[in-house]
Parts: sequence; structure tokens; C-alpha cells
Amino acid sequence: MLINTTRLPIRYHPGSPDLHPDTGYTLVSFGLAHQHYGLPLSVVLQVVRVPALVLLTGAPSYVCGMLNLHGSYIPIMSGRALVNAPVVCDLNDQIIIVGRVNEQGDSLPIYGLLVDQVYDVYQYDDQQITPLTNHVASALLQGIIQRSDYPILLLNVDELLALVPSQ
Repeated sequence: MLINTTRLPIRYHPGSPDLHPDTGYTLVSFGLAHQHYGLPLSVVLQVVRVPALVLLTGAPSYVCGMLNLHGSYIPIMSGRALVNAPVVCDLNDQIIIVGRVNEQGDSLPIYGLLVDQVYDVYQYDDQQITPLTNHVASALLQGIIQRSDYPILLLNVDELLALVPSQ
């Protein structure tokens, strides 16, 4: 089944590192079950709306299915399932953040993360990030940015990648 995806405004720009010497980290923020989360902009290829996914029998409970992204199928993980929130299956309102791993400089889609809503792209400096290494709260969390109105939980990209089913 071929799925038509519509690109949304947030796009990855090659050569944009996560850490800028004068401005700090650049993050894409998104919501999961009334909580704000973030991923480094450098691992976001694009954001797409998805009308349907190819379902996989026997896949781990956090895998929603496979997405045909420009002729390549990538696994889609439910962000809600990963944070132990009730899974909502309304794909018309949900957004997928497609991640990448920069090996040999190639920008290849590796997996998608199904989220409730993408909010914005933010920049923060090191002093605003409280690291969470080996924290009991969650292996998926790398740190917390405390904003004046709400915290943003930073997801650990390496831990997410370790959850992707091998192809």
C-alpha cells in the first residue's frame, strides 16, 4: 500500500548542528499525553501527517506499523506507548517525526515517532539543561529543560534507536 504523506513546515537543514557556540542546542518540541518532549533538530528529517500505516503482526507493542516514506518502509514507534501513556490511534491528528542517524554523512530515514503534536523549534544553552544520566525516571530521557511555563523532557536518541526492530 502506497501512502501519500504531506510535509509539514518543520524540516531538517543539512549542516545544522545541535549545538551552536553562540546560541546553544536546537530542539524540536512536541507533545505526548500533556507533556512536552524534545529531540535534537539534527535528527529530524521531516515532519509528516499520516493517513494510514502498514500494520505488523507480532511487532513489539510500541511499534505502530510501517510507513512508506518515498519508497522506503520505516518502522513507526508510538511515543505514547514509550512513555506508558494511553495509546490514541487517531492518525489524522497525529504527527510523525522521522529520525535519522548521521553515519557517513548520509541523511537516511531510520524510524518514525508518532506524537500528539509538534509545537516548535527552540534553542537552549547548556546551562538550561539538567542532565539525567542513568536516572531511575526513564532510560529514554537524556535531560530536562525547565522553562518558566513548563519543562521539556529531552529524549535520548541512542536509546530510541536501540528500540527500532532490526531490518
